[in-house]
Amino acid sequence: MNKFIKKLFFLKLGLITTILPFNPIQNSYGETINNSFQDNNIYSDINLQIDPYILGPGDELNIEVLDSEISSGEYTILNDGNINIPLAGDVNLNGRTLKEAITEIQNNLKKQLIEPIVSIQIIKPRPMTVFVLGEVDKPGIYTLNMSGIKSSIDTSGESIPGMPTLIKAIQKAGGITQSADLKEVELIRLLPGNKDEYKISKLNLIDLIFNGARNNNPYLFDGDIIKLKKSTELPSKRIETITYNNLTPNKIQISVIGEVVKPGRFLIDSNTPLLQSILEAGGPINSRSSKSNVDLYRINRDGTASHEKFKLDFKSGISPNNPLLKDGDVVRVRRNLITKASDSLDTVARPLSSVVTVYSLFKIID
Repeated sequence: MNKFIKKLFFLKLGLITTILPFNPIQNSYGETINNSFQDNNIYSDINLQIDPYILGPGDELNIEVLDSEISSGEYTILNDGNINIPLAGDVNLNGRTLKEAITEIQNNLKKQLIEPIVSIQIIKPRPMTVFVLGEVDKPGIYTLNMSGIKSSIDTSGESIPGMPTLIKAIQKAGGITQSADLKEVELIRLLPGNKDEYKISKLNLIDLIFNGARNNNPYLFDGDIIKLKKSTELPSKRIETITYNNLTPNKIQISVIGEVVKPGRFLIDSNTPLLQSILEAGGPINSRSSKSNVDLYRINRDGTASHEKFKLDFKSGISPNNPLLKDGDVVRVRRNLITKASDSLDTVARPLSSVVTVYSLFKIID
């Protein structure tokens, strides 16, 4: 009974993570990710902030064997995970924590020394490759350095200074989409050792942004996978969480065409709904515009195009009838029936204007 009560207590605090075996599949970039990371009852893990650093190829270390003739030296872990130390030989440090690495080196040295004491200092950590997937503007693979973040795909050279954290990785991936669920962001992390075991933690970015819960913004490790899922709530209920934070791009570019006062391209706030964008273009031309035919054209992430129709009702708040716009959207205000008829008549009448008047043309048509 006591064990059951303890389990409920820790579930309440949100300190439990799930440890899963790694079942790899390939993503579109040819990298392997786990396809068993879904549909698990997993809770936020505050221990992410204090997870031990896991050594890997590319790490530069300073290793000193105290009270011995072995002088301290700098070592870089090779691609096979090994370093070569005098009297210890080849030592594989891949996937080990610093404590495990010290123990491994000491065990090898015991063949030559009685009680070796080893000290290890990380001089330069290797660049960290992480995956940012799901509801971000530019999902993909990113390489994170201590001095900044550089995309392994984008060669623009842009960087964000500071330690690599979850938030910085999301920002580098272009920020969140309007469909992102910020209450349950998954962070999938490799556990120490070479058993290919991962743990998944669910982080609440709403709690981070509005309450300052910094445990939801952990430092990232090499191989971390960040996944943002789609929210099931309506945008009208999530407007503050998806727009008024630094995870969303401040501006987007759209086009407004058709029967508006100033058609063209506009740089607008990212939280601008469809109908408000028409006001940015000077509003509809009352004598020509149709109140029941406003088109929204959108290019989707998979390259397909979508087209939806809406009614011109400026009293409508953010809702399915007045959705938030995305970068690259095209809004078109159509002509009303009278305008269509007069424009068509003008087209027919123009070549004949030197011969007959529009009134005469009506008589001819009749």
